[in-house]
Formats: sequence, C-alpha cells, structure tokens
Amino acid sequence: MKASESVDQVLDLRLRAIVPPLPQIDSVDHVKILRKQDCSYYSQQECSSSKESRDIGREQIYFHENDSITNAVDGSCRELMAEWEYKIVDHLGLARELVGIAFSFLDRFTAKCECDRKAYKLAGMTSLFLAIKLHNPRQFTICALATLSRGEFKTSDIAQMELIMLRTLDWRLNPPTVQSFVNAWGNCVLQGKNNLAIERAHFLAEISVFDTLLASKERALIAIAALVDGMEGLNRCTSKREGNSFLQTLKDEFRVDYSEEEVQATRARLWYIYSKTSQCLVDFHYRLDSLVPHKKGNGIIERKSSLMICRKKGMKTSRSVRAAKLDQ
Repeated sequence: MKASESVDQVLDLRLRAIVPPLPQIDSVDHVKILRKQDCSYYSQQECSSSKESRDIGREQIYFHENDSITNAVDGSCRELMAEWEYKIVDHLGLARELVGIAFSFLDRFTAKCECDRKAYKLAGMTSLFLAIKLHNPRQFTICALATLSRGEFKTSDIAQMELIMLRTLDWRLNPPTVQSFVNAWGNCVLQGKNNLAIERAHFLAEISVFDTLLASKERALIAIAALVDGMEGLNRCTSKREGNSFLQTLKDEFRVDYSEEEVQATRARLWYIYSKTSQCLVDFHYRLDSLVPHKKGNGIIERKSSLMICRKKGMKTSRSVRAAKLDQ
C-alpha cells in the first residue's frame, strides 16, 4: 500500500471525552504482556515468513480481473475506510478503540493478501464487523453491515470474506492497541491525574490508524509519542521536563527504551496527521484567532481566520463543509 502525502478533504474526526474511568490493573505485568503481543502480532516476520507466504507468495483477491493497477490500494483508501469506521462506531455509541482493533485485522490481512480497492473495502467492513462482534457486547448483525454498504456487498460476500480473514489471521483476534498502552501507562505513571493529557493521547491514538507509515510501528512506540505530546499540549515548547521524566520512568520501571529520535519522529508524524483533522481546525480556531490581528484598509482591526493560519503553517486543508463553517 502506498503512503499518501496529501489529502483532498479534511479528516472529519474530533476529540471525544473519555466517559468511563480507566480500569485499575497491575500495570507492569500488563504492559509486559501487551509488549509481547505487540511484537508477535506486528513483527515483519509474521507478515513475511509464514509457510503460506514462502510457498505461494501473497494471495490475490481482486473483484476486477486484469485491473490491479487502476484499482491499486493507496493511502487515500485507508483514510476513507478509517473515517467511515469512526462514523459507524460514533453513530452506534461504541468505543473508538474498536477501529484500532479492526485495522489490526485489516493490516495483517493485507500483508498476506493483495487486494484491489473493492476487495479492500469489503475487508475493511468485515474487519469492523469482527471487532464489534468479538470485543463489544452490543449485537451488530451481518445484515446491518450489508445495509450500510448500500447494496454494494451482499451478506454472502461479507460471510465469505470473514472466513477468509479468519483463516489468514490464524484466528489471532485479540491484538493490543495503542489505547491499551495509553490506558496502562496513564494509570501507572500519570496515575490518572492528567486527564487532559490522557484524552489528547487517546485522540492521537485514534488518528494514527489513518496513516500507512504508522501501521508498521509498534503500538507501544505510538502510545509513548501520543502521551508525551498529550502532556506538552498544543504548545510544544512547554512541559519538556515532564515529558523527559515520563520517558525515564518508562525506561526504569518498564524497560522500554526507545530512542529520543524514534519518539520525536513518531510525534512529528502524529502531528502531520493531526494537522489534517477537523479537530486541528477547531483547536487553532480558538487558540490563534485572538492572537493574530489583521489590519484592514480602513484601519479596523480584524482577526485572521484560523484556516489561513493553518495554511501558512503548511497544514494541508481544503474547503470542506465543516471547514467553511469554522471559517465563518
């Protein structure tokens, strides 16, 4: 899958408050288990050295024969699928972490099976269906999912894809997510006191699924970058000491030793994705509009729009309906 460096529209995702309290757990042992799963689920070895991969290579699932080039999956397909899945879970009132679980299924499946765009869409929808069915008590039927496809897929298509995915994933359906690490370290290291930092880290964890480049990163690394960024907030020049103390605690108590370059590179990528979300427009709308005056020809002072500030900062946005409303 090719990475997408540009986007035609704003990613329509906003920060949602964490309603239930974070569970109290034995964080040290829990993190050890999560990291072990993290390595086994997302290691390159699992994706490339299975017996099936060595014998026959990547399986191809195309809805359009001899049309794999024009229907090749790229980063924009991933963004559209992620945005659609978040709309579904938000509409149903489900946990957004289900999208992270669904993309774990989807990423590991597409690492072994090459898909065209229609097959990728079906696999993405089926991944969400599996995540909801296995990790959420609320019933979500296959007929409801077929209805959401607006006639593009039948229930038999989804059922068949479900069986293919289960076999391809070797029935490994309990993956760790970025939110798993955020919750564990939020309880133990931050002790649940910095709720704003944890909520912001959760949002950064949510938007990480939009990006193809972050799909191959360890979930623990993404969680660390999200928590450090959450503690520093929108002003990245403050709270450096708190972020460094957090990293040192992870190194001493959890034996997590990512280099500063790795953490900063992951943070930069998260900020790039964040700059394309509607949440970024909202944040800068309230934070920067009052700070940057603009003098009109008749001498009247007028605030510049946050959208123009984002553009000057190199944030790639477009005139979506939501952006137009924010710019009024």
